[in-house]
Amino acid sequence: MYTFQGKRRMGFTLVELLVVIVIIAILAGLATPAIMIAVEKAKVTAMRLELNALAQGIELYRNEYGEYPPDFSDLNAVLRHLNRVHPRRQEYTTISDFDVNNQNSPFYQFDQAQAIVFWLRGYYPNPAYPITGNGQGSRQAVMEFSVKMLARNDKDDDLDLDTPGEVLVHSQNGQAPIVYFDSRSTPGSTRSYEVAGQPKVYSASGVGTIEPYMDSRTFPLGPNNWEYINPKSFQLISAGRDNQFGAGQGQVKWFPTGNGYEAEDHDNLAHFTNNPLGDAIE
Repeated sequence: MYTFQGKRRMGFTLVELLVVIVIIAILAGLATPAIMIAVEKAKVTAMRLELNALAQGIELYRNEYGEYPPDFSDLNAVLRHLNRVHPRRQEYTTISDFDVNNQNSPFYQFDQAQAIVFWLRGYYPNPAYPITGNGQGSRQAVMEFSVKMLARNDKDDDLDLDTPGEVLVHSQNGQAPIVYFDSRSTPGSTRSYEVAGQPKVYSASGVGTIEPYMDSRTFPLGPNNWEYINPKSFQLISAGRDNQFGAGQGQVKWFPTGNGYEAEDHDNLAHFTNNPLGDAIE
């Protein structure tokens, strides 16, 4: 007895293909926002890790030389520091040698962004010429950091003073510099991080203005007792993913309450918190 068997159908019909395509599109639409969020979080995490690594480098510097390096807000502090760590030095021995306003000085326009490069690159073993080496020996870096983090005005691969404007930026977000504020204050200041009674401030075209963040826990104590975060050490601050510090409207910025923050502050990163400053608001 014979039975009839039709031809076996191969592949999909047009309708079935359209249904599959629609399902894939819907799933992709649902997954894309989650993927973008995950990618963004990964980038922020990478930036935070770079910031923490630099903070560890500053701690290594302190362990090696006995104190945190100055941030070039106060040139007298720079000179005192070098006199302390390199007492036999025969170069850069006067305050005028560090004149950030002198175009002929290798320290012309040095600021809190360039300071971290200057100190973490380390010194030469020559005790008389620890900054330039005078043609002897090789620089002994305090820490090694990715070349991708180094923003410079020319194409050399060193950290010498002959390359002006060298700053560190995040390797995946390389526009706004990472800013370093040390805790030194000048005589007559009522709070840390002040020079001549005024808060330390970093400002640069295109990225805005930033100053150290105040500790909101000291606010009830009154102005004469207000302190910045980490009053005995330092602050490392990054502009975050938007590469903007803000306009710097002169208002005090309090951490962790978020009072005084501008819109640009919320994605800023600092080594004293594991989250962007907006996410760390309490």
